Amino acid sequence: MADGKNQPGLWEKLKNQIFVGSDEFVASLQYALDANASHQKIPTAQQRPPPKPLTQIAEAHGRDEAIFDAYTSSGYSMKEIGDHFRSRYSRVSRIVKAQRLARNKT
Repeated sequence: MADGKNQPGLWEKLKNQIFVGSDEFVASLQYALDANASHQKIPTAQQRPPPKPLTQIAEAHGRDEAIFDAYTSSGYSMKEIGDHFRSRYSRVSRIVKAQRLARNKT
């Protein structure tokens, strides 16, 4: 009991709403699914691969681009992104909107 006291909770380790394990484990299970099987009844959130870690996204782009990419990856909520970038939800929302408009402009 004492060993798990300072460990993250089970729900924090949950990936794609159904898996508990490393990203490699999740990817191997998804790969093992029959590609020809009907997945119409499986929610999209459970079918997509795990998103890149926010730290990796942040290192690859400027702040606003990273926020937009993290949100459009569908792996993170605006609150999670805001917590990582130390911004409020409303600020993240405005950045996503501005980035979307800028990218659709070109």
